[in-house]
Amino acid sequence: MDDTLPPTYVSASIDSSNMVVTLSYSENIFNNLASLDELKKSVSFAANGADFAVLEPNDNVAIIENTLVVSFSSALTGKTNMLKIAANNVKYAKGNILKTDASTEQIEAGKIDECFIAIVNGRFPG
Repeated sequence: MDDTLPPTYVSASIDSSNMVVTLSYSENIFNNLASLDELKKSVSFAANGADFAVLEPNDNVAIIENTLVVSFSSALTGKTNMLKIAANNVKYAKGNILKTDASTEQIEAGKIDECFIAIVNGRFPG
């Protein structure tokens, strides 16, 4: 691996609840900002793949090894969801910074079982 290159975005995946999107990078990444709150402000979301807006107050971000994990407070729907990470906010251990905005491909939310939705919302079918 060339240690002079910035982090390389590899792919995005969504979990079965449609509430957690994981962005994978080619190496372990680190926050280049003062806090996770600052990093969260640099992540934007577009349900239609075009109109990006900051994350909602109850959404969260975390960095775990080579992934940036975005946890949404409500399930994503549709086929055109996208995330964008602003430039200069993630880096490799050697300090190489991603100096351009990075956008995911379109992320399609999967179908969720109605029983799962009820349980997540605190209503148990029965």
